[in-house]
Amino acid sequence: MSIAVKGVVLTAKPFKETDIAMNIFTVEFGKITVIAKHIRKSKKHAPAFLQPFSYSLFNLAQSKGIYYVDSAEDTQLFYNLRTDIDKLAIGQYFLEIINSLPQNYNENPELLRLLLNSLYLLSGSDIDKTIIKIVFELRFTLFEGYLNNEIDMCNICEKNKVSYWDFEKGFICSNCVQKGSIPLTTSLISAIKHIISSENASTYSFEMNKSGLAKLNKLSEKYVSFCLETEFKTLNFFSMKK
Repeated sequence: MSIAVKGVVLTAKPFKETDIAMNIFTVEFGKITVIAKHIRKSKKHAPAFLQPFSYSLFNLAQSKGIYYVDSAEDTQLFYNLRTDIDKLAIGQYFLEIINSLPQNYNENPELLRLLLNSLYLLSGSDIDKTIIKIVFELRFTLFEGYLNNEIDMCNICEKNKVSYWDFEKGFICSNCVQKGSIPLTTSLISAIKHIISSENASTYSFEMNKSGLAKLNKLSEKYVSFCLETEFKTLNFFSMKK
């Protein structure tokens, strides 16, 4: 019996002598590993659905707890990402973040929607790629339960207004400041609040000057690494150019 799933290919690597093993983030089962058998044995070009970024409809067979591809139909390949090295680096970074989640990670429609929207905007919109990256990072940490969406009052005393961000304690006031807490300007607080509370296209509609955007970009990037305890090498090229 075939199982139909929709998902984004996160990684695709050689497996055994002729197969390809893919990590796919799906609507139905979250992150799963799927085997495409005998692909490397064929002299034809590998099907497009094997490529990272491909969002496809997969028909899967299951045997002894392992998923195998029966057939697949490409839905969106995000080819435009490959024409811009910065966009490609950021897109790969998004995939790497999702791929860092545990195997058989429970399905999260909001997280898959965030990934797809981010890839769509990155590949075909005029929105600043740094803004797309920041929104992905902050909303990822929000959906995963790391980021507290309450940013009006101190997370510790619950009395004073927020003026610092402590990655362990959350958003805090000057009276509760911890060693290593990061001071926040009014514009940074306003931008973070907008990103975590807005929905749909309006999430990307906020204004900051160049230095403020650079600061927020650094903060959101560091926070993802802190939460997942991982350094993401895919951003190296983009970071060198910032």
